[in-house]
Amino acid sequence: MAASIDRYWQPAAAAYMRGFLQEAGMTSNPMVTVPFSALDRANMDYLVGVGMSVGGKLSEFLKKPLPARIVRVLDLIEQLKPEQVFDVGTGRGAFLYPFLERFPDIPITCNDLLSYRTGFLKYLEDGGLTGVHVITGDFCRLDIPDASYDAVTMLQVLEHVPDMEAAVQQAVRIARRYVIVTVPVRPEDNPPPRHMPDRKLLQELFRKAGCRQITFLKLPMQIFLVAEKDPEMKEASCRMREIPMQDP
Repeated sequence: MAASIDRYWQPAAAAYMRGFLQEAGMTSNPMVTVPFSALDRANMDYLVGVGMSVGGKLSEFLKKPLPARIVRVLDLIEQLKPEQVFDVGTGRGAFLYPFLERFPDIPITCNDLLSYRTGFLKYLEDGGLTGVHVITGDFCRLDIPDASYDAVTMLQVLEHVPDMEAAVQQAVRIARRYVIVTVPVRPEDNPPPRHMPDRKLLQELFRKAGCRQITFLKLPMQIFLVAEKDPEMKEASCRMREIPMQDP
């Protein structure tokens, strides 16, 4: 059962295999039931090998070079130090898996409209990652208390939602401090977008939702926006250099 967890995003891959093995009925194996925090690298290697031997697949978790937009968002999160994050439209986990490896102590709630996506992500929660929570459903209709999350991320999401204004209003409502957004400046076929908002429209939507500090950061081929709810948080604001309100 030679396998190495190093090929995959940790701890997501090991937690997924634990959830998979639980569903397969292998709960008599102590590596499947001990607290996740008790696992070391050798234990994770073991879980990967056992899971693969009974049909578990980890292709979704293979480490690949990260897109620049994800690297920049992860760097920003390290700078802002949110207490918890709500990720809208988690999808295949392109942001989630490196987030979990880099910030294992920041709780994150994942949301997707598609139940087969959240069903896959649920293995991480069931596998022992106590900081991961999964919610299925239309983000705009979720009943979440106001200011529940320090930061809300909407990465490559707004261009796909039917009602951008409703999505922005909901994100700002449930955020306590920040909403972080990336939107491509040209259409991407993954799937094709419903809208192509520019910086001017995004600024209008977030100001209408109640954000007084809106910062656009440089990122090739992307609009990268940070909307702040609390204008008193000057320390983080001064570290984010605003760029001109014009599209490339």
